[in-house]
Formats: sequence, structure tokens, C-alpha cells
Amino acid sequence: MTALRIPNRLARWLWLDAQGLSTAPRGAAPLRDILSSLGYVQLDSICNLSRAHHHILWSRDQTYREADWPGLAYEGDGAFEHFSHDACLLPMTTYPMWSRRFAQFRAKLDQSSWYATVPDAAGRDAIRNR
Repeated sequence: MTALRIPNRLARWLWLDAQGLSTAPRGAAPLRDILSSLGYVQLDSICNLSRAHHHILWSRDQTYREADWPGLAYEGDGAFEHFSHDACLLPMTTYPMWSRRFAQFRAKLDQSSWYATVPDAAGRDAIRNR
């Protein structure tokens, strides 16, 4: 099999294009489309100027403002938040693919005494209601 050889310039363009950064933003892009295209957006609690996930979205849609975040992340059924090796927001269309990971995490919870301090269902409801 012959190795595929492409010029560095094309390789850089392909990488930038896959990240949604190969062209200048042209107005508002639907945030759910950006999330779907990227596959996930890592949530970052560190805030120097603005949290990193806001930079990710703004660099692909310069009409994006932080006030748009709740509509993408928490309203409707287009996305869900999950923690794998980092906290992230994922498109709801990928939810079925996470069922194996959820089952593994449930097994870890069930076998570990470390999680024994997790509130019961009534306690979790009280937290959500508060």
C-alpha cells in the first residue's frame, strides 16, 4: 500500500476545516450545528477573560455571546452535559452511543464505598429543588 502524501498547506487546511476554522465566520451559525460538527465542547471553569468554551463557540460564530449559552446547553433537548475525562457538552444525537459508558460508570458507583455519601433520591430531589 502506498502512503498518502499531501502538501503541508493542504494538511493544515484540512485540520482547520475539520475544526470549523478554515473560513472567516459569516454571521450567525446555529450553535447546535457547531456543537454537532465539533462532536463536543469541553467545559472549562477557569475564567481569565471568559471561559474557554465561550471562546470555542465565538471563534466559529462571532455573533455568539455568553448569554446564548443557556439556550444551547440547558434549554430544549439538543445537548447534554457529561463528564468523561473532562466536563463537556455533547449533542443529544450522540446520547445512545454513551450507553456503554453510563453502564460502566453505574457499575463503578455500585461497587465503590467512596460513593456511599452520595445523597439518596430524596436528597438529590431536595438539591434540584433548591
